[in-house]
Amino acid sequence: MLLNKKNRKNDTEIYNNTCVRCIVAYELWRELFTDPCLQKLMELALARNTDLRVAYLKTNEAKAVVQNAKLAYLPSVNINAEGTISRFDGSTSKTYNLGAGASWEIDLFGKLTAAKREAVAALESSEAYRQAVQTQLVSTVADSYYTLLMLDNQLGINTETRKNWTETIRILEALKKNGRSNETAILQA
Repeated sequence: MLLNKKNRKNDTEIYNNTCVRCIVAYELWRELFTDPCLQKLMELALARNTDLRVAYLKTNEAKAVVQNAKLAYLPSVNINAEGTISRFDGSTSKTYNLGAGASWEIDLFGKLTAAKREAVAALESSEAYRQAVQTQLVSTVADSYYTLLMLDNQLGINTETRKNWTETIRILEALKKNGRSNETAILQA
């Protein structure tokens, strides 16, 4: 076996560390992007994105599988109760049956441990996928927001430039009218 218990963290520690990383990754964008309007847009995108919802559901499913793998170490108990009533030639007979059973699987060859490790690995994978989807969503919203701000800024600059050029041409035409400028200066402007 390549991973022995001495070199390997226990599954609970791995699971808890994964959850701590999730919380840090989730809250990091709030510190990175402090614009209140952008934060509202990101919260809205995170709340309404279907890919992220699917990733959360897959993470919850993986958590349930890990829980199920942990419960496989416990004994199982079965109880069955039956009752029948039969009538033959005017006589009625009632029969009751109560059965109980218990079993406990001993993990001699590591089947349960391997299943538990596989479930924890699937949980980590699903959590990493959820983080990737969330990170991609946050980056897309931020990129789009800052691109829109840049385009608004460029529009403002272009509008101001147009006003300045219009004023320059008006001044040059006034100078031409008074004989202090010529048509060439106006055309160059």
